[in-house]
Amino acid sequence: MPNFEDSYGGRLRKLAGSRKLILPGPRAAITDDQGRLLLIRRSDNHEWAMPAGTMELEESVYGALQREVKEETGLDVLSATLFAIYSDPRFGE
Repeated sequence: MPNFEDSYGGRLRKLAGSRKLILPGPRAAITDDQGRLLLIRRSDNHEWAMPAGTMELEESVYGALQREVKEETGLDVLSATLFAIYSDPRFGE
């Protein structure tokens, strides 16, 4: 798994400093046959979260979803359904 500093988002962060950035990325809601939601423990703050991450250059949303889920869970995404888009700036606070 590449580190954040080497990612597209990390390189942008270095150039932009503390200014706000728009970094699109998917979040996966993965459930089992009993309806339980798969969560991962984040390495940066040790909080529980759904698998997620930012897109890299030349990557689709679906490709980013597949990559992030594989990196964070070891699972392969075979199909996905878009069910929400959050674009209100309040969601980033």
